[in-house]
Amino acid sequence: MQEAVHHADADANCKLVSDLTEAYNFVEHRQPACLIISAYLAQKPEFELLGALLNQLNIGCIIWGNLAGRLPPPSPPNLLHCSGHLSINDFRAMLKSAMHTAPASNGSKTVDPVPRQGDPHRIILIGASTGGVDALTRVLVSFSQQSPPTLIVQHTGGRFAPSLIRLLDRATSATVLAASDGQRLQKGHVYLSPGDHVHLSLSKTARRVIALDEGAAVSGHRPSVDVLFHSAVGYGPHVSAALLTGMGQDGASGLKALRDAGARTIAQDQATSVVYGMPRIAAQLGAAMLQLPIDAIGPRLIGLTQTRAIA
Repeated sequence: MQEAVHHADADANCKLVSDLTEAYNFVEHRQPACLIISAYLAQKPEFELLGALLNQLNIGCIIWGNLAGRLPPPSPPNLLHCSGHLSINDFRAMLKSAMHTAPASNGSKTVDPVPRQGDPHRIILIGASTGGVDALTRVLVSFSQQSPPTLIVQHTGGRFAPSLIRLLDRATSATVLAASDGQRLQKGHVYLSPGDHVHLSLSKTARRVIALDEGAAVSGHRPSVDVLFHSAVGYGPHVSAALLTGMGQDGASGLKALRDAGARTIAQDQATSVVYGMPRIAAQLGAAMLQLPIDAIGPRLIGLTQTRAIA
């Protein structure tokens, strides 16, 4: 199949596309019963986002060709691998098996529980890189329209930012959107950078206002987790921050600065990290008050907002 992506729906209608961006858009809007993708494309970093969408929509997946190694999570439902030629009957059997998945979610948002009294000024910050798409969906499931304003930096190619935002928005009852410069923070909203041309941060001149900066990459990234975390040091005890799975060290020094300023800080543990790089450096620096498995981080971040911070 060379470098092509092949989609098949329950009526045996097919569409052939040439790259992951087109594949993502097709899957998102047409929701086929199965996707057939070349091993070459499946091993690109951007497949992490497409895999998360397949997982979210319960769409089966067949990877065609030789894989050089294991794929990072999330694994699409009924993920199958074919490295050689198949007879037409064997192919039909494989396709039927991959398409035999659970019904997709209707995408509706859940009703928020009655919130408990907490710190009305609290802000949540999250940074992630490799493996972060799945990690963020698992964290944000705990968030709602009553959650504190949340800012997230996820290392993703700029053209995939809108797709990531839509995917995360379906994963939570909070509202996930692209940040804009000068935007005031609102409860129940989750903000991400609109692309890799700007850093996401909090304004130095106005309280609880977003600033987008076109400055150079920091820690090798734009947007950078360190830029976001350092921009929130002035909010000190009102901040809860988490650094999730990822390669390198972006966010580690910023998390340490936040902890020194009185913020509550969390790093993902090694056992549940796809790449234990950024959280490991944070732990070595003493930046994290807690190291937690990914499924415990969302509830803990929300739980921390119920404790009123020191003014």
